[in-house]
Amino acid sequence: MPCTSKVRVWYQPHDIPVHYELLCEDKCKDDDDKDCVKKAKTEGDSTQTVKTEYCCCNGCTGGEVTGCHITLVYTRKPPSAPEEIRIVCSGAGCTLPEKCMPFAIEERQVLIPEPDGTYKGKVGRWVDYICACGKKEDGWYK
Repeated sequence: MPCTSKVRVWYQPHDIPVHYELLCEDKCKDDDDKDCVKKAKTEGDSTQTVKTEYCCCNGCTGGEVTGCHITLVYTRKPPSAPEEIRIVCSGAGCTLPEKCMPFAIEERQVLIPEPDGTYKGKVGRWVDYICACGKKEDGWYK
């Protein structure tokens, strides 16, 4: 199977996102020695920093996955500010009128733990997102 990437977002009640995680699975090619894994690169200056997380092939010796894929981008403006987290679709391979865009593929209800690790009945959810070729009306934003 090819290297697949998705972002899981955990939400508290009222659709407030509280945690993002990039998940990388499988291998880019059947003969790869290593799995597809997460890698991060950080760029910036005195006005902002941008960290991009993406999945890469063969333990990152094969580079970032190609084609339409999902990445997580963490931006701080200025570098001491709180992080702003965005899901970004990258890569080529879509034919017009389609473009690389995010889609929600799975959702689950989950109990939300209290700070001490106990559960008192608060329910939230997580949603898995991927990027794929599609038309604007099919994606998560319209």
